[in-house]
Parts: sequence; C-alpha cells; structure tokens
Amino acid sequence: MQIRKASLIDPDANGLYGTAAVALSLFVFAYSTRFGPVSVLLYYGLWLPLVLVDYRKVLGNYGRFVWIFAFVILACLSMFWSAAPGVTLRAGIQYLSHIVCALVAMRVIDIRTLTRGAIAGVAIVLVYSLLFGVHHYDALDGTYSFVGAFASKNQLGFYARSASTSPSWQSSSLGNGASGGQPPGAPERSPPIRCSHPNRPRRC
Repeated sequence: MQIRKASLIDPDANGLYGTAAVALSLFVFAYSTRFGPVSVLLYYGLWLPLVLVDYRKVLGNYGRFVWIFAFVILACLSMFWSAAPGVTLRAGIQYLSHIVCALVAMRVIDIRTLTRGAIAGVAIVLVYSLLFGVHHYDALDGTYSFVGAFASKNQLGFYARSASTSPSWQSSSLGNGASGGQPPGAPERSPPIRCSHPNRPRRC
C-alpha cells in the first residue's frame, strides 16, 4: 500500500501518523534520560522531516511568533553570563529545536489527533513505569514510595494526573458542536421561558 507524502501533513488524513507521533513524543519527554540521545533523535525524526514534504505549508509564516524566538535567542545569549557556557548553549539549541518541532506539530495535527495521541502516550508511559518501575526511599516520611521508571514520585504523579484529567470527551464531542451537542454528563439545556403578552411574546 502506497502512502502519499502529502497525507502526512494533512490534519484530516494523518490521524494514524499524528497519533503515533504525539504518543512517542510524550514517551521521549518522559524517558529521554533513560534512553539517551537515540530517543531525542527519534523525536526529531518524527517532526522535522515533515518540512521536506511541503515546507511552505509546514513552516508557514513564523513572523507572528517573533516573541517566542526572541526568548530563545535570549536563552542562547545567556551563555555569556553563565557559569557553564557550553551547557547553557547546548540547552538553548535544544530548546530552539523543540520549539520548531512544536510549531510543526501545531500546523499538521488537529485537536482530535492531539487528544488521542496524548491519551495513548500517557498510557504507554504509565504502563512502562508499572512494568519497570522501582521503589525509592522517601527521606521526608521515612517510607519507600513507588516512583515508576522516574527518579521522583512527583514525575510519575504528573503523568498519572494527566491521565485522569485528559479531556477525552472533547474528541468525541467536537463533531456535535455544530448541532448543539453537549459534553457527556452536562445538564440538559431547558428551552427559554416565554410569557404571553397581549401584543407580542417576550422573554420573562
């Protein structure tokens, strides 16, 4: 089966690729310290090659994001007053590349694909922690806490909280917006009450 390259950057046709790309990106965000540079290169490989498909459509006009790049430039220039200039410059360049990837994703991924990818990514992160997680000693209360595959239980809690608060209903209710649909669990809207009037109807 041949896949058209243009479909990779079409938000209406790249649902499968976009979901996988967002899910893998979240996995890299969570465990890049465990898997090293290979995982970071995988993250770049998911988004940056899309520029080669149609750079005009993927990159668009970044003039309105000057304020974002100005902050990145400031982060890179901070190497001149940093105690570790090399580390600061490398972190600034990584920050710049991450912003470019985020802007690419913004133009080629729609909200449904983003929601599905986020839910899948968080699920993969949590399953990996359950399978390969460990317990660390907590010096605050003198007990051992499950930290998963992270270095801190706070990081595990962040992803667990993200899973419990993911707006999964949004992807299913987006299609109901035009027809006046409501999110599941929302109270039904009652029709407006109108009072009779000798001359014309009016709202109470």
